[in-house]
Amino acid sequence: MPIRFVTGPAGKPIPAQRIRTVYVIDAEGNLAKAKRDPAEGAQLYVSHFETCPRAADFSRTRKRP
Repeated sequence: MPIRFVTGPAGKPIPAQRIRTVYVIDAEGNLAKAKRDPAEGAQLYVSHFETCPRAADFSRTRKRP
């Protein structure tokens, strides 16, 4: 999956991957697509560490043997 480094809230680069669709579950438990304004040209990204099955292998806080 293509990864792009984006500047995170602390000003440091974080690996992120673009997502096309976001789903939300409302208070009644109904699943719906999240709304976004395409006129603004918004692109959604998620931290790669959220989806990577080997994220712990690259974590700085992970204790190594």
